Amino acid sequence: AYSSDLWPGLSRTYARAGVACMASYPIEARHRSQILPCNHHALDTRGDFTNFRIDRSGRLITSVFVELSRGRNILRTMNYMSDRFAWLFPNLPRPSWEYYWTGSVDLHPVAFPQLLDLAPGVLAVAGYSSRGVPTATVMGRQIANYLSGTARENIDVPISVPKRLPFGFSLVPYLLLPFYRLRDGMAHGA
Repeated sequence: AYSSDLWPGLSRTYARAGVACMASYPIEARHRSQILPCNHHALDTRGDFTNFRIDRSGRLITSVFVELSRGRNILRTMNYMSDRFAWLFPNLPRPSWEYYWTGSVDLHPVAFPQLLDLAPGVLAVAGYSSRGVPTATVMGRQIANYLSGTARENIDVPISVPKRLPFGFSLVPYLLLPFYRLRDGMAHGA
């Protein structure tokens, strides 16, 4: 997904942020129904947000941005996320984590996904910003429409030329996370 050599200059249009992901041991059905009764993907509204879903095996799947030791220290990160879910769902048992992995998400100054016109007949997709699965589904339809002859102005997603990231953009998440955590704690008491 991320390459510095895929297309000249493309890697300068996004920044990467590390994420630590984890999956709990399967959660009892009676508890799962209190977390996500309609089996949706959820995202809380904090600045240092939590996203989560339940997989087919009944595991709680979640991730957190890597920052300092958070995400690098597995035990600390698992405890942090258990604390977070104990706060979100105080009437449920504290989750225990069975799986842990790390990866990257792309970050863009534009929050809306876009099609990048790299050259005649060559497109790239940008701006998923950790919303890959639902966004890719919609984007795939737009790309198919465009490639099958739908006029550019009738595509529901902007087609733009790649733009280099503003200077220092890749540092923004790491500079803002401590501020967001402080603000979240003052607003939510956790």
